[in-house]
Amino acid sequence: MALSPAAKAALWTVSGLLVLVLAVPATLLLINLHDEPLNPQVQAVLDRKYDGVPPAENLFFALLALDSRDPADINAQGRRLYAEYLREHAASGSNFRFRFKQDAFLSRLPFSGSPQLLCGSAKPRDDCFARALGDRAELEELIEANRLLLDRYKALQQYRRLQNPVSLSINSLILQWQPFRNAKRLWLTDVALQIRAGKVDAGIDALQGDIAFTRRMLAEPDLILIDKMVLASSLRDSLQFLSGLVRDVPLSDAQYRAVAALLPPLTEDERSLAPVFVREFTGFANFLGTLNDPNSAAFPPSIVGRLQSKFLKYNATVNLKWSYVEKANAQSRGTCDQLPPAEFSPKGRLALPFYDYFYNPIGKVLVVTSVGSLGDFLEGMCDLEGMRRIVVLQTMLHEAKVTDDQVPAFLQRSGPDYGNPYTGLPLEWRPEDRTLTFKPLAPRDTNYFPWAI
Repeated sequence: MALSPAAKAALWTVSGLLVLVLAVPATLLLINLHDEPLNPQVQAVLDRKYDGVPPAENLFFALLALDSRDPADINAQGRRLYAEYLREHAASGSNFRFRFKQDAFLSRLPFSGSPQLLCGSAKPRDDCFARALGDRAELEELIEANRLLLDRYKALQQYRRLQNPVSLSINSLILQWQPFRNAKRLWLTDVALQIRAGKVDAGIDALQGDIAFTRRMLAEPDLILIDKMVLASSLRDSLQFLSGLVRDVPLSDAQYRAVAALLPPLTEDERSLAPVFVREFTGFANFLGTLNDPNSAAFPPSIVGRLQSKFLKYNATVNLKWSYVEKANAQSRGTCDQLPPAEFSPKGRLALPFYDYFYNPIGKVLVVTSVGSLGDFLEGMCDLEGMRRIVVLQTMLHEAKVTDDQVPAFLQRSGPDYGNPYTGLPLEWRPEDRTLTFKPLAPRDTNYFPWAI
């Protein structure tokens, strides 16, 4: 049938649009037909096991049962609990839902009384020693009511190693750190009471052992992020405690020097999050593996679901994620004055050009959304180093009996090793409230500044 020129033009236009509509998804499917090879370094990371420390020497198992009602050895109880976890995991597969408190055979001992009365808090100034003086009877009663937890915390200091053996996944067992936090605060309160009773040297000696234990664990390489953050928080509690000791308790020159000697600069192993980022990467890879599983419930068994699964490439995604982990690791091993790197800072979230999403778009979205928060943790460790510097300076100022008007010159003479961890410039002195400060970069640390000395 003969067609008019206008009809022919319309037919060609419709046909062209139809071809274009079909060609675009066909081209995208063709682009996403194959996955790229897996980076050999990534394969080596994913193959690594985290069970090299003898269980009886591993703090991890003692922490699992720290608040158990059973007075027996908590390391042995923790090993049994972990074995139960592994059995449940093997039996349940993807339906695994091991709830630590509810399903475990251990009966947990609740904290007796209010932990808010204890030393250690997220405040610019913790009046621990004032409470130890004014509320002594109440604090002693609180300590006695939780004596088992306190004694167990003291026994933890014998451990030399902490290795988290858990293979990270969506349903993996995570240490319940709150009993440890409560136990540390009980211990600090007990030491404060001893110091207020006149046993200052004994209190400083006890702090030396506890800080050495905390920093030893903080430097362990096989931790996950929450482990590292809790241990860093525990060290921060010790810093606040020492600051209160120097501020509120008269000390001799020798005791001031003993306090300062407890706080050498953080080592690279203590501050670095590089091993943590590697561990967290294995969790990302395991999560991605569940999405990439053809039997996974992530993609519905429909045409749309099958098409979606074509745009998630496991190897390409973990390779891309690993490239950002390597960048974060390099930054973590660097100095604090190099932070924050723009692509890891909350102020400059990672973004990829739009054309990058033609290949493996789902995987790239997953990588982009998981990268942006790394800087906050790197900055938190540098903030911790800054807090350490403040407390050491505080002891030096008190020992030298520096008057308020002399503080700025003293800070200037102290040099960059005692300055702002990000700039090396002298810390800011605020004579109106007798505080030292710098601008912390991790938002969660702002509550601690300015720091009363």
